[in-house]
Amino acid sequence: MPEGDRKAQNSNEEYPFPGLDIIFELTKEQASEQTARVNLLDSKANFILGSATALISTALILQSSLLSQGTRITNRFLELLPLLALLLVYLLVMFAAFFAYRVRVYKRSANPQELQRNYLNKSENTIKAEVFRAMVDSFQQNERTINKKAHWVNIAFAALGCETLILVALLLFQVVY
Repeated sequence: MPEGDRKAQNSNEEYPFPGLDIIFELTKEQASEQTARVNLLDSKANFILGSATALISTALILQSSLLSQGTRITNRFLELLPLLALLLVYLLVMFAAFFAYRVRVYKRSANPQELQRNYLNKSENTIKAEVFRAMVDSFQQNERTINKKAHWVNIAFAALGCETLILVALLLFQVVY
């Protein structure tokens, strides 16, 4: 077995990885960046929820105001069709933002209780090597979870854009007719 690939056989044997310190620090930074990315995505999802609700509220207020003034359209269904489309898109925004914003479990690599129980008497390099391996696994699993969150945020943003366009079209339609 090559020396660089072997695992320490007991707690007194060192891991022979000269780059361990730097890759350990870089991996810690990446884990911090993942946490920041999750917070950013949650902020965006929160913005989407608030914006979509504000748009639909505006549309309902304007729609009731415009309908009370009387319109030239004789078919009530045609009057309500744009509002119905707006409501459906609003529901899409809410579902997508919900899936983006919901609480997820992220894997952590350094459980303090496990470190105390299993690594208190091991050397620093041994601990770093084993925690680094756990950090890599956690990073990969969390990255998949974060990418799903980002996917739902993107869908919610696109639906919010559609909601905005429908509101503008609804207002133009009411002004023209």
